[in-house]
Amino acid sequence: MIQNQYEKLFDEFLDLIEFILIKKGKQWKLEDRQGGNLGDIEDRNFINAGDILEDLDRYIEDYIVSSLYKIIIQEKKYKNFEYKNWEDLILKAKPLFNDEEQYEIKILDMICNHFEEINLNNCHYEEKRKWKLGTM
Repeated sequence: MIQNQYEKLFDEFLDLIEFILIKKGKQWKLEDRQGGNLGDIEDRNFINAGDILEDLDRYIEDYIVSSLYKIIIQEKKYKNFEYKNWEDLILKAKPLFNDEEQYEIKILDMICNHFEEINLNNCHYEEKRKWKLGTM
């Protein structure tokens, strides 16, 4: 399987937040490896990466945005750091980090600006023959 950089980042992001991508036919689902199923995300069907990322905003905030903000405030010592939205955060945070420190920024950039370049068929997924009762 040949992946572009955004498909690799998407796989890494799902692994970070402990989700498994599942395929059945042309539909996609997520399985929460922690069993949390916040907002009944496991019951939803998705068509593409954009649909998935849209529903993962709570996880994006918890795992990426808050982590990045914490690093900027505590480690980089920018006590009055503010941003309007995720795109603004990317622009303001990028110059504060060297290349090796930009992992969260790259994931956030993938989420905001490159989700259309993710072909889920090139990502790591499991195929399921049966969904849980009542979910499909």
